[in-house]
Amino acid sequence: MRFCSGAISARAKRSAWSSTACCSAVSSKDEGDGRFTRSTGVCGIDSSRRGVARVLTLKSEWYSLFAVRQARNLLPASTPAAAPQRRTREQRKLDRHAAILAAARAAFAQKGFAGASIIEIARACGIADGTVYKYFTSKQDLLFHVMRQFYEGLIADVEAGMARQSTLSARLRYLVRRQIEAFIEDEDLCRLFIREVRTADDYPDSPLHDLNRRYTSIVVRILESGITAGEVRPDIKPRLVRDILYGSIEHIAWKAVSRGGRLRIDQTTDQLLGIVLHGIAPRPETVRRVVARMK
Repeated sequence: MRFCSGAISARAKRSAWSSTACCSAVSSKDEGDGRFTRSTGVCGIDSSRRGVARVLTLKSEWYSLFAVRQARNLLPASTPAAAPQRRTREQRKLDRHAAILAAARAAFAQKGFAGASIIEIARACGIADGTVYKYFTSKQDLLFHVMRQFYEGLIADVEAGMARQSTLSARLRYLVRRQIEAFIEDEDLCRLFIREVRTADDYPDSPLHDLNRRYTSIVVRILESGITAGEVRPDIKPRLVRDILYGSIEHIAWKAVSRGGRLRIDQTTDQLLGIVLHGIAPRPETVRRVVARMK
């Protein structure tokens, strides 16, 4: 930063020179006797004293202006220059939060919830174990955030995919296929959920249970819309179909995953969906009534 004091110093110099000249004019040496004589200005004020006072005042003003200009140049202001530093700090926090989550997910998937420890999760991130607790209150809290990240990604994917489908069967097919893929893509995390999370005594009242219900409620909404549109039998219980669908997917996928087998996704999806669609389809007389009502 450069100081912009040129204008100030020039002004001060001109004013000081003017005042000094004035002082010299009113204070002169008597060549006859070698003594200094003073002349009195307007209203009897001592002109030499007035000139000196003026110089001192100008010097004081100059230093004050210089100090203000210096402060403006040096002191950190609340300008956009300070914003990147705040953003950098916030970004570092977000990056560390994401790193801890990723390390926890890997640890839980490999060793299970009971086998994983905060110490090894912190070590994987290159931080002290106490730092983890600045972001998460406990290992249980870490597990919740890991599973929430998994569910929220899956929910967003399923809802976006179904929005592109125009029929009931196409929406259900997308949902079933995506659920099977999730079991294969996140095998270790699904194993953790089935073996440790869902079997815990406090699971029914836990936030993780709420996440699971939020995800599985998607198929309930599809079936309820199908009933309203006459595409699904009115006596069908959407929650019962939900349990049949997800229970079957879990059983089929878990069997393949636990035994190291290869699951044919498209074939499994078509067979399972064929059974469900046949069971929920309107009976012929119901179809006739719907068609007659539309006419």
